Amino acid sequence: MRKAVNLLLVLAALATTFQAGACYHQRTGVSAREAARPIVHYVCPMHPQHISDRPGECGACGMALEPVYVEDHPAPAGRARRLPPEAVGVSVRQQQLIGVKLETVAAASGSHTLRLPGRIVPDELRVYSLNAGLEGTIREVAPVTTGSRVHRHQVLGTYTAPDFLLAVQSYILAVEGLDKLKVNRLKDAAANAPGDASTLTTDAREPKLPPIISRNDGGLVVNSGSSNFQQRIDRLHLLGMSDLQIEEIRRMRDVPASIKIVAPVDGTVLSRNVRPGWKFARGEEWFRIADLRRVWVLVDVPGAEITHVRPGQEVRLEVPNQGQSFTARVSDIAPQVDAETRTFKVRLEAENPGEALRPDMFVDVELPVAFSPTISVPADAVLDTGLRKTVYVEQGPGEFDPREVEIGWRRGGRVEILRGLAPGDRIVASGTFLVDSESRMRHAPMRAAR
Repeated sequence: MRKAVNLLLVLAALATTFQAGACYHQRTGVSAREAARPIVHYVCPMHPQHISDRPGECGACGMALEPVYVEDHPAPAGRARRLPPEAVGVSVRQQQLIGVKLETVAAASGSHTLRLPGRIVPDELRVYSLNAGLEGTIREVAPVTTGSRVHRHQVLGTYTAPDFLLAVQSYILAVEGLDKLKVNRLKDAAANAPGDASTLTTDAREPKLPPIISRNDGGLVVNSGSSNFQQRIDRLHLLGMSDLQIEEIRRMRDVPASIKIVAPVDGTVLSRNVRPGWKFARGEEWFRIADLRRVWVLVDVPGAEITHVRPGQEVRLEVPNQGQSFTARVSDIAPQVDAETRTFKVRLEAENPGEALRPDMFVDVELPVAFSPTISVPADAVLDTGLRKTVYVEQGPGEFDPREVEIGWRRGGRVEILRGLAPGDRIVASGTFLVDSESRMRHAPMRAAR
């Protein structure tokens, strides 16, 4: 029993001696390593403004001061370490830990695609309004509603008016008078023709005479010089009568029971304001029809991008969730600015086969923008406090100096630099916020001392 107790005491003494030796060796090694690393000063980890030239405790919290080594403030080779007042030193190891990436500034040109929403509206030059030329009553209405597609000369409804009968009768009398004038012209032509005029048929002589009534883009035109007859045709136009119905009256020489309301073009009904029995006043609108084979696209372009937009520029349109794309061209840029959004209204013109683009539909507009050679940096490289914009520029290995810059456009994750940087400068492109935080920590004592 006595031997066992002695053996345990010997083993305990050996263990204690070994542990003491290990601690001494470790402390000696650490001290040797620390001695090999020059110390700049000592700082409290909780209160960075508390700095001391010798180890000790923080007077504010009692924590042990930690050493700050020279390697945390790397100096450029060949000169002593003296940082500018606002500069910060970040070692290579620290840069790797906080993810700092550097980039060399260069001036370059390029292009960017500006993606904006656009709204489809009818082409104002292809919108037709059918209005009443006088008071009347709607008799019949075709089964067309807002959004219906109609064809040219399609009858949309009929109506009667108090002055309708008198206007048509005056027109019929004028037509009969023109017929007599035509016969007299044929007789005069036959009398002046050489040879036996009696052998000439009416069909042979008529092609030699100019037509009394012809058609052009503006409708029916009287070629006889009779302004009185032209006024009767214009009167029927004011009643809302189409050229087809006017010619039908001229052929039939009969007063129709009502006046037809016909579609002037192939298009889509934008509004319908008629119903059977409705008594309308002069000037009221019956239908509004739009030819949607070509449409406008209205886009709000930011003021910073408007200088890159020019008439005739080709633009790509895409209908969301449908996979359809179209090509449009810039036709006009409104001179005024929207007071609320501070944007410019840009109008695009697009061909619309199959009328896939409908009014008030929203589309995605891809506007290509090309810019001249300029200096641009990653957006993360610029610290914007609202009062100033700062970029950290490398002055030497591990040494960064904050430099105030003036910025221009922002696009594609990059920012244009108008002033403050020059080609060849190396800047902090990523991790700028952490470098700025390190700078604030390092210079907090200096600010507190002021």
